[in-house]
Amino acid sequence: MTPPQQSVPSGSLRQIGAAIYDGLLILAVFMVVTFIPVALTGHDLSAAQIGSALHLLHQLTLLSALGLYYGYAWTRRGQTLGMKAWKIRITDKNHGSLNWRQALLRLAIAGLFWIVAIIGVLDYMHRHDRQSLLALIPLLANYFTANLGIQATITDRLSQTRILRD
Repeated sequence: MTPPQQSVPSGSLRQIGAAIYDGLLILAVFMVVTFIPVALTGHDLSAAQIGSALHLLHQLTLLSALGLYYGYAWTRRGQTLGMKAWKIRITDKNHGSLNWRQALLRLAIAGLFWIVAIIGVLDYMHRHDRQSLLALIPLLANYFTANLGIQATITDRLSQTRILRD
């Protein structure tokens, strides 16, 4: 990948928009991956219904689908479909393609931020305790640190990647 004429970091809102877009696509992939065994067996995929070993296999299949979606898109094209829609791309710190280690590390770090935020929102919806929304702070801090003159999110710095405007 040749470096662009001018590398402009993407804005935080573009990154969040792309993440939400990709989240909807991943949800669709998860639905397909789950529909196939349900249609073949006629059972739901709870541990009580199919046993803990097959339930674990299903969970690992979903995790693999997630890793393949992001890993393939980031290492081959530098963009997921959500990133393409929001006109941003991912590169390593030298404007080259990511390797699989960088892609999976970035996914794991970003995943932790999103999981904490989602748990906080779900807890707020269940208990109506506003303190639950404090779980959004790490996710927002990750995305908005780039706006504080640091020029890279926490995820970017730890995975040695950059999200740039296309």
